[in-house]
Amino acid sequence: MPEPLLPDIEFDGFSFSADGRIAFSATSDDNAEIYLLDSLADTSPINISQNPALNDYPSAWSPDGRY
Repeated sequence: MPEPLLPDIEFDGFSFSADGRIAFSATSDDNAEIYLLDSLADTSPINISQNPALNDYPSAWSPDGRY
């Protein structure tokens, strides 16, 4: 069985961009962070919020998919 990309993390929500990227929220150590994953590339998720003080949750992409 393949190794999970983010072991021991609870996933809280996600949204898809028009160009195949996925923004998702995952909780570890009681802090939710936003990660970005390119579903078309063989890469690991990137933490784009890195905020230890607050819980961060993605909601939607901008209409042009840039944000």
